Amino acid sequence: MQLIQSYDEVRKTYFELTVITVDSRIGSKSPIIGEQFRDATPVSTSLALTGAIDEARDAINKRDFQVGLLLLNQIRQREDFAGASDHDKFRVSSNFGAVELGLGRPESAAQHFLEAVRFEPSDERAKTNEVFAYILKGDNAIAFSKAQTLRAQYPASSKLTVNWVLSSPSDLTLVEIEHELSKEIRSDPEIALALCRKALAEMNIAKAIAYAESAAHAVPEWAQAHLLMARSNMGWIVQSEAGLTSSSIERAELERSIESELAQALRLATAQRDIPTQVEALVLRTDLRLLQKRGDEAEADVHEAYVSIPRMSKLSSHCLIFMAPQSD
Repeated sequence: MQLIQSYDEVRKTYFELTVITVDSRIGSKSPIIGEQFRDATPVSTSLALTGAIDEARDAINKRDFQVGLLLLNQIRQREDFAGASDHDKFRVSSNFGAVELGLGRPESAAQHFLEAVRFEPSDERAKTNEVFAYILKGDNAIAFSKAQTLRAQYPASSKLTVNWVLSSPSDLTLVEIEHELSKEIRSDPEIALALCRKALAEMNIAKAIAYAESAAHAVPEWAQAHLLMARSNMGWIVQSEAGLTSSSIERAELERSIESELAQALRLATAQRDIPTQVEALVLRTDLRLLQKRGDEAEADVHEAYVSIPRMSKLSSHCLIFMAPQSD
């Protein structure tokens, strides 16, 4: 039981690594970084350079981050790279941001996204990625201010809306955010997941479940959707344990639902090599199993999460929705 005795430390370590508390577009199955880096026609550069950037992008989209990093470094070392167009330098910097995010280095990823916007300062994706960079840096005030300004310019941008929700201050309530968004926009699965996180931050469990269910129905292959279904149902148990509002659903049924959703989240996250989602799911399942007094199984989950934490470095929980660098 030594690992169980150190569980609080493991859990604290994990949540310190996920410093931003409201959340990937990571994984080729989940889009917020996915939409950021869609293909764009290269301008004023050789076909060879274009092909090299495309090759790196494709490796990152397959989550072969080390291969993508090697290819990007090779591109920057090319003799002809100094004369590349600003657009291609934007693509390279954006892909560096995506690969660093995939490798669990959010601070480095943020610097690359901030570098990218200098090459394409009027590009919608570049400006949206700049907002995301400040979220990665933990500077939600700047991120929210920039997102608020950009929303007037790009009201239909789902990625920008997600960043706006995630960086919103605690005094901007979920109800106020919902009034700003149309029903159609709220039904976007990535936006729904962001709204679910906001609802959980306010312990509005009913709305959290509704948004998680909406996302899971739209994109059943997203591990994050199932993770947030489990986390939302766990919210009922947490409130019940604290003597607050309880669910009309029987406790045993809630526990079965949480176990099922976590199993699905772990299966999908493992297949997609999404380590942050795996770790969050294991931490949540450990919480559940400790409540169920299933110590041996909880210890096994603690061990697996403990082993995985070094591989995810200091990845922000905001990235948990968006860890799917489908690069430019």
